[in-house]
Amino acid sequence: MMKTERDIQETSCSMEPVRMLNVEIKTEPEFEVDDYYYEIENVWHNMKTMLKQDGQTTSTAEIKQEPGNTCPSDLDEDGVFAGEHSDESSSEFSEEEFSDASTCEQLEDDSESSTSDSDEDAPPPRKRPAFIPPKQAPPPPAPAQPATPAQPKPAAPAQPQPAGQVTSRDGTVWSNQPRAATKAEPPNILMQAMGPKNLGGASSPLELFSIFISVTMLQTILRYTNAEGLAKRGRGWIDIGMMELRSFIGLLFFLGLTKSGHERVKSFWQPGFFSRPLCECTMAGKRFQEILAVMCFDDKSTRTQRKQTDKFAPIRDVFEMFRSTLIRHFSPSDSLTVGEQLLAFRGRCSFKQYMPKKPAKYGLKFWTAVDSRTHYTYNMQPYVKEQGQRETQLGARVVKDMVEPVYGTGRNVTTDNFFTSKALADYLWTKNMTLVGMIKDNRKEVPDDMRKGQTRDRPVKSSHFRFTSTNTLVSFVPKQYRNVLLLSSMHHDATTNPRSKKPEIIDFYNSTKAGVDAVDQMCSVYNCARTSNRWPMVVFFHLLNCAGINAYVLFKQLHPRPSTSRHEFLEQLIMALTLPQVEIRRQHPERLRIHTVHAFAYVGKKVVYQARQQQQPTTRAPSARCRLCPPGVQRRSTRVCMGCERFVCKQHSTVQTARSFECEECAIGE
Repeated sequence: MMKTERDIQETSCSMEPVRMLNVEIKTEPEFEVDDYYYEIENVWHNMKTMLKQDGQTTSTAEIKQEPGNTCPSDLDEDGVFAGEHSDESSSEFSEEEFSDASTCEQLEDDSESSTSDSDEDAPPPRKRPAFIPPKQAPPPPAPAQPATPAQPKPAAPAQPQPAGQVTSRDGTVWSNQPRAATKAEPPNILMQAMGPKNLGGASSPLELFSIFISVTMLQTILRYTNAEGLAKRGRGWIDIGMMELRSFIGLLFFLGLTKSGHERVKSFWQPGFFSRPLCECTMAGKRFQEILAVMCFDDKSTRTQRKQTDKFAPIRDVFEMFRSTLIRHFSPSDSLTVGEQLLAFRGRCSFKQYMPKKPAKYGLKFWTAVDSRTHYTYNMQPYVKEQGQRETQLGARVVKDMVEPVYGTGRNVTTDNFFTSKALADYLWTKNMTLVGMIKDNRKEVPDDMRKGQTRDRPVKSSHFRFTSTNTLVSFVPKQYRNVLLLSSMHHDATTNPRSKKPEIIDFYNSTKAGVDAVDQMCSVYNCARTSNRWPMVVFFHLLNCAGINAYVLFKQLHPRPSTSRHEFLEQLIMALTLPQVEIRRQHPERLRIHTVHAFAYVGKKVVYQARQQQQPTTRAPSARCRLCPPGVQRRSTRVCMGCERFVCKQHSTVQTARSFECEECAIGE
């Protein structure tokens, strides 16, 4: 019987289970590829059903693959094609069973007979098509989700901080353990001896004062002052000499020593209870006021051009002369204090500053470096920025300028919280110098646990230390809700005073912080300044005060014993400045007023009239008739005219001095 193509396909499709029974069925499959896939799926499903009924647990991977079989990787958990089969297609052959081997033999005979019958008419055999896996249906599109805003990427988890270390806001790592001690620390080993230098043998108060107010400086002041006096007073101006200028400075110191800086000048030369005999013996009151009014320190013809680049031009030359002498003639001690000074002034000035915490509140600001031990003014610099102008890193720049002459000498610098910063301490460390000072708690290098808000719960008199390789930061609570922060590159341990419980850093800071304030106090006690509306005069008065203090410091270094007070030193300086002028006036008393002559007795000088000393007490003075009296009038007189050298009477002459006369004709001729 001839088998149809359908029978052949069914026979070939049922071949797979037979192979599992090790029965070889030789057939020549000739069918379509789609039917082959469909039948293979059903065979696999039936095979799995049979195995389940027999109670066996065989996985798909254990089934031996033969050429042309379906790959197990294309099957799902149930052993069928993923996404291709359905329950209806699998149920068609679920009732068929291969019960015995006879069925397999009958299938073999039928396949052999069908092959022999169709040998003649059958076409040449075709090659078996290559296995093409079925295309899986694409998954259904997911429902559209509402757009959500982009979420920021979460920050990387912070690295765990090592025990005992904190990091400040600028990245500085602070430790609660001090650094290991080394054999020798580079800073604070002085490379220069402290004391005066380059004095040239000067030892007296006047000689030491002349080091700072030098002859070159006085000559500059004389040149410009005489030019200004001639421009303002005209032909009536009399030039100032060197001796007269020194006596003028001496009177300024005298008025400061007697605390008469704010009294009226006229009262010093008027006869009475408030007169100052030294002022009367030195110069006339009118001359003193003239010098005070016309004193000048630069060339006015070029001042406008110079002020375009330097607002301090009206006194810049004199100031630089003075500043250079400060550095040249003294070597400071192991510590310098850098601070600010305010010179009281309320007049017109483009760089006048307002500082509410200063006693004067308004005035000219100066940056000053002072020796912490001796209170010697070592360096100074005016602040000529206008109010409101800002400069970044101003404090660090000022400290570098002030201590530049002592770089590499191993000294320490003490500053307040306006100047102190970790960057400045690190910079000075590279210059072989150290820094100790208060620091603001809002700086970035201060760790958060040492700021004011984090110290409220700490007990009183407690200290908290933090260390780096070169710096030490300490937080001290002197009383409740008060936090004192200090930074030091000089101290490298947590040493505290067992009695006061204060850190050693604070004790050192308290002993060196008052350098600039001490100079301010000394200037205010014996202040030689006069009230003036010109700011260059205010600066000049301040230079005189600093020169007097520095000269006294040098004098004490040269003459440690016996001890001399500053009041006694200023007395000696005033007498040395004014004595030459007093001696000249004493030699010509005939030109002085009576109360001025009497003032010499108060200063210990005796007035001797030279004209009376030459006359003989027994010889009568010559006399003659007045040449200007009309005929018939016989007036004899001892007066002699200075112009024509003839005798004149009292009626026809004028008195010039006590023994000098001039007739009417000579007076008209002039």
